[in-house]
Amino acid sequence: MAGKRIQDLRHVPGRLCFKAAGQTLDLTTAFPHGGTALGFVSQLAFRPSIVQAPVPYETLGGESGAFVQLKSTAGLSLLLRQWDREALKLLFPDTITESDGSVTLQGPGSTRSGDLADSNGVVLVFSPEDPRNDGLLLYNAVPQLLETTELRMNLSTPLETAAAFAAMRNSAANAWKMNRLDILHGYLP
Repeated sequence: MAGKRIQDLRHVPGRLCFKAAGQTLDLTTAFPHGGTALGFVSQLAFRPSIVQAPVPYETLGGESGAFVQLKSTAGLSLLLRQWDREALKLLFPDTITESDGSVTLQGPGSTRSGDLADSNGVVLVFSPEDPRNDGLLLYNAVPQLLETTELRMNLSTPLETAAAFAAMRNSAANAWKMNRLDILHGYLP
């Protein structure tokens, strides 16, 4: 039953991490749970969606008598507020890691039109600061720069990057799950 007190409203601050090659996530350990922290993010929004279409019934004169599910999609959008090396390599497919550890962004690089982006997918976890709040597990989060992404380089605004992750199914047909981290730990691939 829903709470009737203003104190029951939930604020869910948290951080993002992902599983890089050779890492093993363990959601029972401290952040970044054995993975790689994504850096400071804000304006994080998860958008699950189920698309349905009406089925017209002739006996009802063409009125809808049922709905059929067409597809289920989900995505996560965010604003990356830190110029984080690991996040940049994840979001920009054609980066060069320099000998000093810095990352050089380039374009277009080796990525070509028609290349499948889902090969860049990672296991992504939203880890809430309060363990009583729900976390989010994306099994195959495919990074996407938004078409409106701008890298503003000036004194009046910080350098931020708008990005998104599409929640794609993994080989076991899982796309995403949401619950407390102690529960989600049992669902890790």
